[in-house]
Amino acid sequence: MIQEWEQVACALYDELGSPEAPLSALELARDCGFDVLGGLRGRSRLVGDRIIQIDETVHPAAQHAQVARELARWGRRRVGLRSGEEASAHVAAALLLPRVVFQPELEQTLDPEVHSCRHPYVALELLARRMASLGDLLVSVWREGRLVERFAPAYLEPGRPARTEREIAARARLSARPVVAGELRAYAVHEGAGGIDVVSLAPARVLVDLSDARHYARFPEVVARR
Repeated sequence: MIQEWEQVACALYDELGSPEAPLSALELARDCGFDVLGGLRGRSRLVGDRIIQIDETVHPAAQHAQVARELARWGRRRVGLRSGEEASAHVAAALLLPRVVFQPELEQTLDPEVHSCRHPYVALELLARRMASLGDLLVSVWREGRLVERFAPAYLEPGRPARTEREIAARARLSARPVVAGELRAYAVHEGAGGIDVVSLAPARVLVDLSDARHYARFPEVVARR
C-alpha cells in the first residue's frame, strides 16, 4: 500500500521532470494545470477539474499542505486508487519531499530545524511524517507542551510516548541545542510569529515498546552537540 502511495508522487514527477528543492505546492499545482483560490475556512477542496480552493488565512506552510493534499487526492484518482485521509497525507508529503530529494538530506542530518529551513513550504506535520517513513523513525510533534502528531514506519504502531520522551521534549523547547536520552532526541523548531514547536524522534527499532521507560534508565540525559 505504501509503495502504491509513493508511486503516485513518482508518476507525477515522471511527467513534470526531476524535482528540485525547495518545492512549492502552489507552483506544483500550476504545473499540473490547476488554479488555486481562497475563500474557504479550515478546509480545502477540489472544484471541478482544474481548481483547488483553500483557506488562505492560515500559515503559508499550512496553505501549501492543503494544496498538496488536494493534489494527492487528484493524483490517486488518476491512477484508480481510493483517496483516504492517511493516503492523501502520505502522498502530499511525498510530493513536497520526494524520496530522491529528501532521502540524501535525511542521511546527512535528523535535525528538523535544518529541514524546515531547506523546505520552507512544508508544514511540520508533513515533514515529521516523511522523516518517519524514509528514516525508519518514530517521530512526535509537540506544540505548547502537548503531543499533536505521532508518526511511525508502516510496520509499527506509533504507540504512546514514554515519560522520558515527554520530559526531553519539554526541555528541548527551552534549549538552543537538541536534548538527548540514549537514542531518543528532541529538537526545538522555530515556527513563524515566534512560535516554538518540538520534534522528538528515535530509531523505530529501539522503540517497539514505548510504554516501558526503563529502556532509557541506563542513559543519562545530556544536551547533544549538533
